[in-house]
Amino acid sequence: MKQFLIVGKIFAFLSLLFVPSILLVLGLGYWLGETKNGFFGFVGITVFMINMIYVFTGTRRARLWRKLNAIAGTQDRG
Repeated sequence: MKQFLIVGKIFAFLSLLFVPSILLVLGLGYWLGETKNGFFGFVGITVFMINMIYVFTGTRRARLWRKLNAIAGTQDRG
């Protein structure tokens, strides 16, 4: 049961990292009034990928792993 709780916490933490891109895409869709065409899907995927690249590269990746290890209660490999 403890493992399910850890997985839930990690999933929630990783989901929160992508809230800015999700809100940007939803706001853009509301502003344009078009959510059922290819342009909106292309913009959504592009924004999501830019956010993913920002989150998972450089020094942010090391901080992310430290935070995930702290949530899971494991030792850092460094």
